[in-house]
Amino acid sequence: MNEYLILRLASQASESMPWLVWSTQSQEVIASGEIANADNLHELEQRFSGREVIALAPAVDCAVRRLPVPKKNRRQALAALPYMLEDELAEDIDAIHLVHFAQHEETVDVAYVSHAKMDLWLSWFSRAGLAVGKVLPEFLALPDVKEPSDDESTHWHMVQVGDHWLVRQAHGIALGFENEMMAKFWLSSQDLEHVEITSFTPWPETFSPLIEAHVDLPELPMSALVNGAINSACNLRAGDYKIRRQRGQQPWRPWLNVAVLAGVALVLYLSGVALRLSEFKHIETVTRAEIVKTYKIAFPNEKRVNNPKVQMKRKLAQLGSGDGASSGLLMFLHDIGPAYRSVSGIVFQSLRYDEKRQELRIQASGSDFQKFEQLKAAIGNGYSAELGALNSKNDQVTGTITVRKES
Repeated sequence: MNEYLILRLASQASESMPWLVWSTQSQEVIASGEIANADNLHELEQRFSGREVIALAPAVDCAVRRLPVPKKNRRQALAALPYMLEDELAEDIDAIHLVHFAQHEETVDVAYVSHAKMDLWLSWFSRAGLAVGKVLPEFLALPDVKEPSDDESTHWHMVQVGDHWLVRQAHGIALGFENEMMAKFWLSSQDLEHVEITSFTPWPETFSPLIEAHVDLPELPMSALVNGAINSACNLRAGDYKIRRQRGQQPWRPWLNVAVLAGVALVLYLSGVALRLSEFKHIETVTRAEIVKTYKIAFPNEKRVNNPKVQMKRKLAQLGSGDGASSGLLMFLHDIGPAYRSVSGIVFQSLRYDEKRQELRIQASGSDFQKFEQLKAAIGNGYSAELGALNSKNDQVTGTITVRKES
């Protein structure tokens, strides 16, 4: 996959959501923007269909922890992970969706979010037709921080996205909080003199008296989250929320249905050819009868139809004859053609031409009465038009227009 659509989710459907499209080939943002609310998510599907979509869950709605889990009997211990968080959760354990995404010697990193939030976000994706294969807490998209040795300073990565600060520290610590909570965060942090901070957004002057930071500004604040979003092992779309894919699919299997359909099509084609050959004489007879019927509809005064092809040529020759531009159906149609083309939404259903009266009677249908009035007004250049009875049925208006040559 060369391009990723990365979307920062909102907590509520009414809140805006920033997004960007990242090219792994050129290593740059090729598109970015913000949608007003969840109802507009379909715009991303329409514009960026086919790209892999990664959603960043708001820091206020999820959390990560590093839990002590011995290597011995770890498989059984992983099943008990939710109960290890029971004391710090405000919700019932059954209301929490938890995934583990990294295992260490004696610990396991987990991320969790409420089922209610996951169901809400997935309902947005479903309504928009957006195929989101990966959802992770946004602070885990910050660049990873290596574990410091005893004589090294602790390193933090921070970025301000919207009205939230995201922080990633060593030892699996990652968190986020609103801007107004920053003062409380600094007060709760200890040994700040041994902390080195890299900020991917401008460092507020109000923070400088407490601690300085190295500022590394990307093109967009969300750009700092791109590589982490793509490479992070954490994905909340696990368990009941996992996207189900077909197993054991061979490369040739997509072509199997094509081959079957092609075989069926070939059999149907050959059967059709055989049927046509056997019924050719019958079709010829039916076709001739239809031609004669059509000819009589066009020329009701014609009593005998022995050779419709020859007789049709004769009629066309008669229609094309006359004293130049002043007579003949063909010239008649030529003159009113521009008026017909200038009015959209009206269709001619039948034409009846009276050469003696120099009159053309048109049976037409249109979307409304106004279309007939527009056509009547558009016919000029030596012609007059008169509307007959107009009928409206099933959102269609039908009626007649009589066009006469002015003397």
